[in-house]
Amino acid sequence: MSTTATESLPVLTAKLRTYEEGLPGFPFEAVMVITERDRRMDPLSREVRKRDVSLRVIASTLAELQAAGIADCRFLELRDGGHRKLLDLGEQG
Repeated sequence: MSTTATESLPVLTAKLRTYEEGLPGFPFEAVMVITERDRRMDPLSREVRKRDVSLRVIASTLAELQAAGIADCRFLELRDGGHRKLLDLGEQG
């Protein structure tokens, strides 16, 4: 499931709302958003809160992900502004 930077925030949040349902028999624990620049995360974070997206949405820039690696990258939780490593998500409930 991927998206491009050309999508509007309402379109992207609408996709997130459909992801809340997961797949039959396989609910999603979180959706990961990777952006090229930090500036896209702030408006997306506001939109996730405004639209009351209940699914956990985590985000990082491509540069941060490449520098730290998937296991050590500290992802931004868009709903609460906290930072979590991918493997710590299950513990944060």
